[in-house]
Amino acid sequence: MDYIQRMLRQYFSYNVESPPSCSCSSPFLPLAPSFSSNETDHEPLLAFEAATKDPSNSLSSWNSSLTFCRWRGVACSTTRQRVTGLNLVNLTLSGSITPHLGNLTFLRLLNLNNNSYAGKLGRLRRIQHISLSNNLIQGELPPTLANCTNLLSLVVSYNRLRGALPLELGSLSKLELFSIIRNALSGAIPDTLGNLSSLTGLYCGLNDLSGSLPASLGRLARLELLAFGENVITGVIPPSVFNLSKITVFDLAANQIRGSLPSDLASVFPSLDFFSVGINMLEGSIPPSLSNATSLRYIHVGYNQLTGEVPSFMKLNKLTVLALSGKMLGRGGKDLSFVASLKNATNLVSLGLDGNGFGGELHPAF
Repeated sequence: MDYIQRMLRQYFSYNVESPPSCSCSSPFLPLAPSFSSNETDHEPLLAFEAATKDPSNSLSSWNSSLTFCRWRGVACSTTRQRVTGLNLVNLTLSGSITPHLGNLTFLRLLNLNNNSYAGKLGRLRRIQHISLSNNLIQGELPPTLANCTNLLSLVVSYNRLRGALPLELGSLSKLELFSIIRNALSGAIPDTLGNLSSLTGLYCGLNDLSGSLPASLGRLARLELLAFGENVITGVIPPSVFNLSKITVFDLAANQIRGSLPSDLASVFPSLDFFSVGINMLEGSIPPSLSNATSLRYIHVGYNQLTGEVPSFMKLNKLTVLALSGKMLGRGGKDLSFVASLKNATNLVSLGLDGNGFGGELHPAF
């Protein structure tokens, strides 16, 4: 989750003063008429407050003594005094995300992380950033999100979303970050996700997604984070995925994936930082090229059907976690000799070796 938070900070550090135009449309909510008066945005904000429970009195500034552009969490454009951002994070707020927010027709940022809002996603015309993590949002991801053609980040992790991922998401050509971790989303992974040509972060772990990884993901040339851990994914990893040369985080752990890992893994993922494919049905050996993945900090390949010897990790000075637990690694000789290669990994905090057939003695340092 540190990676997701780092990306969120990157995507949310932008200027909300001059929102771009947007042709986003959706049948979810009616549009407000385009007035220049401040009342155009004042009324939707009051409706949102009326539907919000605020036990900590966090919205005490939302009163008539201040213009709404000075209310807590509200950002406005300097010229038209239209609401462009609503940023109310970690304020113990609850209630319903009202359809009235759809009348904030210049809204670019909606960030309600770490509250207890319920309801469903509605219509927001010029929206660029939606972040509703750790709330009580339910229902399905609406296909009409695809109409928000300027959307750059969609983060709805830790909610109660169900149903399938809509095929229409593939039309969000500007989307850079998509995170749906820990919901109850199910069904196949749409092949259309391969059309998200601007995507750098794809985090879909802790759901009930099934079927195979689509080969179309290999078209996401800008992708840095690929994470589908803890789903019900089957089949093999498409060879096209190993063309994603910018990958730093690769997480497919705890699925039902078969096949083997490419021997040149460190070459195809030269910037690899986090590699987790444990608890699957992978066969073959641990790629020897991992010895050259000098940026690696986290390796989890345990609980597969991998066999043979473990390569040297002499060059992996940044390694903090190495998980090799299982039952098939090692040949009963001096297999533990690789442990000595970890002497330069001074930040190592976790080493899992149990349940294998390793022979020999541990290095004295351990």
